[in-house]
Amino acid sequence: MRTYLIAYIVCDFNSVSGTTSSGVKVSVYTSAGKWSKKHYALEASLKLLDFYEHYFGINYPLHKLDLVAIPDFESGAMENWGLITYQKTSLLFDPKTSSVSDRLWVTKVIVHELAHQGACISNILKDLLSKEKFQEGIIHYLKKFSYGNAKNDDLWSSLSNSCLGNFTSGGFYYSGSKMTSCTLAFLGEDVEVKEMMTTWTLQRRIPLIVIGQKGRSLRLQ
Repeated sequence: MRTYLIAYIVCDFNSVSGTTSSGVKVSVYTSAGKWSKKHYALEASLKLLDFYEHYFGINYPLHKLDLVAIPDFESGAMENWGLITYQKTSLLFDPKTSSVSDRLWVTKVIVHELAHQGACISNILKDLLSKEKFQEGIIHYLKKFSYGNAKNDDLWSSLSNSCLGNFTSGGFYYSGSKMTSCTLAFLGEDVEVKEMMTTWTLQRRIPLIVIGQKGRSLRLQ
């Protein structure tokens, strides 16, 4: 655990609690008088933590998870390990007075902060690889480098190899009879995963996509 994720709170807040299917105790804390506003956050957190454990195939590493609504909290939320802190408007939801957009915002923030407890994922490669292969590659990457250090290339390698369902090839993906390093056969061409993703993760500014039309045909560049 990184040292900046350590947090302690001393308060007289009230809480509601529940337990996930894997036995993790989840509690939502807030100041007095906010009792009815805590239940949606608890319900959402229990479902989401179960989902993340199932999706990644990795159990949440702690025995408890606390979500705390703090008055006048500067940040929207902070993913301290096992103790996530929120602005009140990012955690509390009153079914009688809050709007649908309020509920969506609370859900988005909880989803985002809980993802910090397991992983942060990219939708770009999920659409390219397919949901199943992307999930397989992410699970392999997380299990291999849990509590350790990793480089960008390690993620690209895991995702490339997920196309084979074989992680013993040392970072290679077979495209036809040709073996290339971290490449994918996409739209009839060999696409270098590292090269493609570098334009999104390391290149400054926004990658440019040029669309040209010739007759009824479109060309992407």
